[in-house]
Amino acid sequence: MERMDDARFLAWVTEGGIVDRSRSDANLLLDFPKAVRRGRTWPAPDDPDALARWLHAIVRAASSHGPWWVRRRHGPGWWPGESGAPPSAELERAVVAAGVPRGFTGALGFAAEERGDLLAILRSYATWEWGMGEDLYLIPDDRSSIVLLCHDEEVHVTCPTPERLDAFSRAIG
Repeated sequence: MERMDDARFLAWVTEGGIVDRSRSDANLLLDFPKAVRRGRTWPAPDDPDALARWLHAIVRAASSHGPWWVRRRHGPGWWPGESGAPPSAELERAVVAAGVPRGFTGALGFAAEERGDLLAILRSYATWEWGMGEDLYLIPDDRSSIVLLCHDEEVHVTCPTPERLDAFSRAIG
């Protein structure tokens, strides 16, 4: 797993044509310029097994081969309890297994062989930590989509072209 501090992460997404529309450092609002963006929303399944398959499909739709970058939308660290939410043993196991250091607040990068760690973190957040401050961005290394796993138990996907959004939609099924 790689780590990227916030300043480097914001420079990296900007290089890929993604803009930060937020009005504060604590709450990212990543988007493509209005002239090119296309978006769609999908509700999360209620069944835990279906949720796991859905998250896998989302990761695969973002990039079939990785790497993927994940950044919390709101500033606090990755460890349970650092955000003010009640600690979750499942999330703690996931961040320990992935090697996330305590207090780290930037983006986490996962290579193809680390997909299991990425999915464990996504599944833990979706199952135990989904609150307003717990939204997660998933951005593939080519920056061809912005995936926001939202506290409203849905995923918002924004792409720079209709063709990329169509391909993403087909990959999810």
